[in-house]
Amino acid sequence: MINVITGRQVDNLQNEIIDQAVKSYYQDKRHDVFIIVPNHIKFTTEVKAISKLAINQNKSEASVKNLQILSFSRLAWYFLKDAERGLATTLDD
Repeated sequence: MINVITGRQVDNLQNEIIDQAVKSYYQDKRHDVFIIVPNHIKFTTEVKAISKLAINQNKSEASVKNLQILSFSRLAWYFLKDAERGLATTLDD
């Protein structure tokens, strides 16, 4: 299932997105859950998502296997890393 949440830059949707991703992750840990964010907030979002998982488990730390926080370029790499033809290093028009 794909769930797209959009909003304006001034909207604070990060907590809602993380909450939905964590809920989806707990529903079935065998399936991949992806959060796609701009590259400049990828690490911060990952820290917040893992912290949310830890809090939900009443622990100070958590680890996950199938919860991915990716930028668009990293998402492309994730799905095409094993393709016969590798990803181009630059974009063409």
